[in-house]
Amino acid sequence: MRYDTIQQAVGAVPTDGTPTTVVLLKNIVLTERIEVNTGQNVIFDFQNFAITNRSDVTNMPIIENKGGTVSMSNGRIEANITQGVINNKLGGSFTMSGGTIIATGTRQALYNEGNSYT
Repeated sequence: MRYDTIQQAVGAVPTDGTPTTVVLLKNIVLTERIEVNTGQNVIFDFQNFAITNRSDVTNMPIIENKGGTVSMSNGRIEANITQGVINNKLGGSFTMSGGTIIATGTRQALYNEGNSYT
């Protein structure tokens, strides 16, 4: 199924832990964060595309992981922000199996609030 925004695609991921792949079809410039919630298991396949933030939006993470499982491969997330590019909290986990995360702001690429990442 195709969605107009990446948040709509992530919002459609079930909260029962079912692994669901979200495939990017183009480069994306975000104006709002991507929220992953408890029980969601989101596998991002970037297909060598990138997610970046709009230059005037610097106070939000690109991905706010609120207790879900997030995996990333084959692309790039790049942001100049005052938050972590990926803010991992509430028992969430993040796994990266290829690709690049670039943070040029004041926080780390992955801001981990006591959770797991590999």
